[in-house]
Amino acid sequence: MLMQPNYDTVSHCPNCKTKMTAIDSRQHSLYGFQTIKRRRKCLTCDFRASTVEIPINLANDIFYEE
Repeated sequence: MLMQPNYDTVSHCPNCKTKMTAIDSRQHSLYGFQTIKRRRKCLTCDFRASTVEIPINLANDIFYEE
């Protein structure tokens, strides 16, 4: 399953709690399955972070509630 980049996905800055925007997004398959690696930046305090998004069906298998 090929995932398309979605630049509207938002996470929040751990420093100032404002929304971070994706400044770079690329396909990534180092873990043995297709993921998207994003570079994010806070527009308020310039904090930067990287995120890796995994497919939802794989996430449901890994992170399940008992």
